[in-house]
Amino acid sequence: MTYRCNKKNCTRCGACSGLGVLSKPLRGLSAPLGSGEDASSRVFSAAIDLGTTTLACYLADVQDGRILAAASARNPQASWGPDVISRIVRASESPGALHELADVVRNHIGALVANLAGDAGLDVRNCREIAIAGNSVMELLFLGISPEPLGSAPFALPARSFAPRSVGELEIPFLPPETSVHIFPLIDGFVGGDTTALLYEITEAAALSGSQALTRLVIDFGTNGEIALIHKGRIVACSTAAGPAFEGASVRQGMPALPGAVCGIVSDGGATYCRTVNNAPAIGLCGSGLVDAVALLLREGVLNEDGAMEGRATSSFARRIRGEGSELRCVLCESKTSEVALYQCDVREFQLAKGAVQAGIELLLSHWGVAWEEIGECILAGAFGNAIRHESLLETGVLRGLLRNRIRSAGNGAGMGIVRMLGNGESGRRRVHRIAETAEHLRLESVPEFQSRFLEAMILAPR
Repeated sequence: MTYRCNKKNCTRCGACSGLGVLSKPLRGLSAPLGSGEDASSRVFSAAIDLGTTTLACYLADVQDGRILAAASARNPQASWGPDVISRIVRASESPGALHELADVVRNHIGALVANLAGDAGLDVRNCREIAIAGNSVMELLFLGISPEPLGSAPFALPARSFAPRSVGELEIPFLPPETSVHIFPLIDGFVGGDTTALLYEITEAAALSGSQALTRLVIDFGTNGEIALIHKGRIVACSTAAGPAFEGASVRQGMPALPGAVCGIVSDGGATYCRTVNNAPAIGLCGSGLVDAVALLLREGVLNEDGAMEGRATSSFARRIRGEGSELRCVLCESKTSEVALYQCDVREFQLAKGAVQAGIELLLSHWGVAWEEIGECILAGAFGNAIRHESLLETGVLRGLLRNRIRSAGNGAGMGIVRMLGNGESGRRRVHRIAETAEHLRLESVPEFQSRFLEAMILAPR
């Protein structure tokens, strides 16, 4: 029987406004059933990408691994804070607070899987297995383990791998209690199970295509940006505190990639157009729009390499600079009632994020003596990596020009890695654990030259 919220605030599952409203299909991922196929008897597994902001759920056929349905929903823990630090603080307040954070996300996952199964015509009683991957804090909270050690240096993990559990043990509602639950192993520190899942997807796909000899740089932009280098069968990874700018936060008019967010800026024949999510009227700036805006103004000479706005530039954008002091800004698009602008302080936030990511990349390469020229492929993961214009990363210097034509976006590579592991069964689980156990973790806070590299990397210029 499928569960559906029928109250505005259902205290049992924590899904404010009901999952029927919050969840949205992930287009182009599910495979339609053939004529005559009976979905209700189909045995399936569930893959959960447990993000700080969003939960992504995929239901896959146990027999052939085909994705039958997919949807995303808001992580209900966001009510206690938008980032992992706020969740750590909350969970550390008392055992009751930790239990509350674990309970709400477990309930939400149970309701999401049950609702999605019902919408796809599947019988939730046929859910045989669940696999979950998320960053270190999200996985620990899901399991009811305090993430307090990650709140301060040396950012030690209380556990790195977890024995399989059952739905009944974890008290996840709406699902068969005997269904097994597998949690992806963590690599170390803030390099979590979602990175393990992403690396599994990349290495498995490379083995199937015969391209495993290629040196790959993997970047998942975010507040805690994860970066990994795959070279000669080895993996080294790090996390870097980029701050929330790439996610549209800490920006004056910043917002997530929701309708009305400027997500890209296109110049065509002297004219400039702001592209918005769903083509809705512009109301703010999300992460990909921020990077495009900085790249455009840098190209137009309105920003100098230090990130300062200059009204002396010959570009028409120089005439769009308004205000002074904390209100200094360049208007990107405007109507009679509103404007969306890039503020000087926004440029500084971008420089901090750029500096952290660029320094992390360079230290990873230096750690193993790998030159930029040796990188055969640069993979951008996550929603931001899928939306960002690669040329903007090159123009601002986040990535070297040598990588032009070697960059690709992986979409939700972590989610696909979870699905792939489920399809590969026990052998897949062994390979996943091997990645987590053998990957080297480079702690950037212990590298003496990180600060100098970081300061150098804040310069805005193609490299």
